[in-house]
Amino acid sequence: MVLPGALFASDKLDIELRGYLKTLVSISDATSYNAAFSAADIDDISDIDGEWANSLRLDLRLYLNNKVEMEAAYELSVSLQDTDNINPLFTDAAAKPLSYRASDIGVNLYARESNRNLTLKQNLDRIFFTVTTGQSDIYIGRQAIAFGSARVINPTDIITSFTYTELNSEERSGVDSIRLRMPLGDLSELDAGVVAGDDLSLKKSAAFIRARFSAGDADISPIVILFRQNMLAGLDIAGSVGDAGYWIEAAWTFAGLADKHISSQDYLRVSIGSDYSFNDRLYAFIEYHFSGAGLSGSESYADVLGRAVEPAFSDGAVYLLGKHYLAPGFTYSITPLWTMSMQSLVNLDDPSLLFAPGVQYSLSDNAVIECGAYLGAGGSPLITPDFASGSINVNAPSEFGLYQDVWYIAAKLYF
Repeated sequence: MVLPGALFASDKLDIELRGYLKTLVSISDATSYNAAFSAADIDDISDIDGEWANSLRLDLRLYLNNKVEMEAAYELSVSLQDTDNINPLFTDAAAKPLSYRASDIGVNLYARESNRNLTLKQNLDRIFFTVTTGQSDIYIGRQAIAFGSARVINPTDIITSFTYTELNSEERSGVDSIRLRMPLGDLSELDAGVVAGDDLSLKKSAAFIRARFSAGDADISPIVILFRQNMLAGLDIAGSVGDAGYWIEAAWTFAGLADKHISSQDYLRVSIGSDYSFNDRLYAFIEYHFSGAGLSGSESYADVLGRAVEPAFSDGAVYLLGKHYLAPGFTYSITPLWTMSMQSLVNLDDPSLLFAPGVQYSLSDNAVIECGAYLGAGGSPLITPDFASGSINVNAPSEFGLYQDVWYIAAKLYF
């Protein structure tokens, strides 16, 4: 679409509108929790929990002139959820990325609470300007920010990251930021920015500076992030050896360094992996992840969950409870329209695993149907009541034994 642009130093104002409609049905199974609660003579929870979520997203781009561009995105979602099954032991909700926004519009437009919750929500997810100068690009406003080249777990990606089981990973959450990207050569750049926290509080905000350059066949990106009074020093290396790709992404986080350094809460995270395309149909990868914030030999998973106030879990987007993980996976194109995938995340210390099979079918160039599951395998939790204190004691012999099985089917229409 082309409209007159008399207010701008250009002959015309170009407008591009795109977006998608998405419907998602998910079912989670809490049978193991039901059995554990029943064995402990505690009122159990229902076996099956379901949610039906629908969302409409509109992305608008305005090309004001050859130097200024504006992008905005608005999302409206309605969901119906069965709330009988609420897992009181473990949820990854706390692991979702923190919202780095100075202020926001009201999210909840409507909510009806019962055993079938109905909610209507809105999200102004993008609204920013891109200003192109002779030496740099400047991004001002609510935008997506992501770091790291690892395929499964990104140690340097702490501003807006996804958990492994995230079903709505279509778009990253927008954050309020001012960002500068300056090319330093043909294959190098300097990337720096500030990210606003709630009410522009410095204690809730972040800032980063990242360089990117090439050495041989490798792209190297050192990064420093100050976030919520902590400091992350990271390094990301990605390249290829022959026809295989590889990546090494590492981050050392210093807890409370900008306020009161707590060295006992410092932690290292590393992801190392490789991928390979065997042919046009088969692609495979494998990744090892180390999390220094996770379980040590003398702790139980309940102890780790009890440390949720530590920077790693409250600020650093860490949600895995152990230390050593292996994540293999592959995708295979059965036909040009059918694609299957198999992935798993394995806790090497338990051992336990989270298995994620999936199938995708392309109805057309703009329409897709996909279905899949997240299936946990490991020792189930043992639940015992403490009637004196009124609390529940949980013995969790494995991490992914804590996860409920989830099945989902989604349909997406892009326009």
